[in-house]
Amino acid sequence: MLYEQLYMSLLEVNASAKIPGDWTSLIPKPPSDTSDQTKRELNEVRKLANNRTKKDLELVKRVDRDPAITLKDVLKEYGLKFPTSEFKKVFKILEPIILELKRSFKRTRPYDLDKSINYVPAKSHRFMAYPSGHVAYAALAEKILSMKYPEHSSKFKSAVKDVGMARMLMGVHYHSDNVAGEQLVDALWPILKKEL
Repeated sequence: MLYEQLYMSLLEVNASAKIPGDWTSLIPKPPSDTSDQTKRELNEVRKLANNRTKKDLELVKRVDRDPAITLKDVLKEYGLKFPTSEFKKVFKILEPIILELKRSFKRTRPYDLDKSINYVPAKSHRFMAYPSGHVAYAALAEKILSMKYPEHSSKFKSAVKDVGMARMLMGVHYHSDNVAGEQLVDALWPILKKEL
């Protein structure tokens, strides 16, 4: 039911923003569950998640609650504000696309593929893995913030990488999920920025 509502929202919003109808062409297909790449990435996630420190766990929980938290940390350091209304305006276009891609690609979560992964349960990973919605969210925030505060662009980009690392430490995403989240935002940014 939720997917059906989001899909209808996707059609509506994409029509007004003039986003192409074939959303699966925006990012590459994910590696299959049995591919060598997935096996390598699964090993990486297992090592990260099974060797988390208390500091890692704190990052995991902060990012899970707010995917833009590491970017907001940069803003706080410089006394700058997060452009909430601008972000919400374009994220409402991006969010249903992320969810539709997850439904289309159906990539299994690392902790479902390897039961030895010490993942952190949360409501935020009730959908499939690919692309990472948290990383896409952070990447969109980075684009907006880099446009608004270009002098801090490199710090914002680094903060997005921290979000991706947090999702692997959590045991819920592969590296390629994170890359796809950034690629999705890169592909859509020329259209999304016109909405600001």
